[in-house]
Amino acid sequence: MAKNDVVQLGKESEPPRRLAKAFAFGLGAMFGIARGPMFISMPILGFMALSTQSVGLICQAFRWVCRCCRGYGQGDTEVLRTPEAAFQGLEDYPFAPHYFDHNGMRLHYVDEGPEGAADVVVLIHGMPAYSFCYRKLIPVLVAEGHRVLALDFLGCGKSDKPADESVFTFDRHVSSIAALVAHVEITTPKVTLVIHDWGSMIGQAALPTLDGTLKRLVILNAFAGPGLFNYLGWMLFKVWQGLVRVLGHAIPVGPLNAADAGGPSKVSYGAEVAYDAPYPNGKYKGIMAVWPLLYNNKSGVLKQYRDALEWSKANLTVHILVAFGDEDLILNLDYAFPIFKQVYARAQSFERVAIPCAGHFPMEENCPAVESALIDFMRKT
Repeated sequence: MAKNDVVQLGKESEPPRRLAKAFAFGLGAMFGIARGPMFISMPILGFMALSTQSVGLICQAFRWVCRCCRGYGQGDTEVLRTPEAAFQGLEDYPFAPHYFDHNGMRLHYVDEGPEGAADVVVLIHGMPAYSFCYRKLIPVLVAEGHRVLALDFLGCGKSDKPADESVFTFDRHVSSIAALVAHVEITTPKVTLVIHDWGSMIGQAALPTLDGTLKRLVILNAFAGPGLFNYLGWMLFKVWQGLVRVLGHAIPVGPLNAADAGGPSKVSYGAEVAYDAPYPNGKYKGIMAVWPLLYNNKSGVLKQYRDALEWSKANLTVHILVAFGDEDLILNLDYAFPIFKQVYARAQSFERVAIPCAGHFPMEENCPAVESALIDFMRKT
């Protein structure tokens, strides 16, 4: 295959995608239960959360014993880098790689559009994703004349992947956003920060570090306020956390991402392959095994996040767009929007957009609507 060839996978060449379909079926069933009457759905989801967490803790304990009572990779100084060949020919991802050093690790970012653009859009992904999830949005923003940066967090995409799980910390993720902005030498208010999923919590925690460079904040399907979710969201999150505990480094990133972004009917096989590309084997998946579990740390992670919210409440005076896929049950727009208005009370302007026919990954499920909302917002502000 030539270097710049794109993998074209017709229906006749696709495998059955059984795992993605199974995950999509499971998510659909769980969300179907969640949509039922609360007196029925809450006990069932509570039982599911308790069961998955319990089984997950047992699996974690078993693996810990098998590793002679050591954390995964504990003391291992090896830093893995996914071979560039793994990313050749990915669907709709032709972007040249760029790198910078952050705390001794090499982080990757996409950098497209004119260097001297008046507006710089910084795209922050969630989990289990990387800059690939914004592949449809990047060229549209560049066509508007903007410079676009899309970060890969440590452990994700083309960024370094330490073997020792303890290296993955919330603070390291938070500080990497400001480090990227500093690396490209942005010193004036020209950044439009777009945050999604887990990246939304990290991005909100990073807001105090972007003072003086931030112009707009765009919040896509995000954690809201000190409580993060409504009660239903917490139940669904605990089920997800339990699944991560069970699977550990065996988590099938591509199929899981395809399911989370609407299932095989909405996410192509080529995209599923691309989401899996950074992780040739389980040793590369340290971030996937620990990221959702970091948020149990109330004295560290949650305190840092909540302190940043308090700073934002008093100091943040940028334009804000809140755009959620309107079918997301874990991160719900009706619950989140009033909380964002309360937290970001000093915002210059506040806009709410429900993305139709989209759930948790609106940029996968209905990217044209996300593009329209973002471009309209930036033109007005």
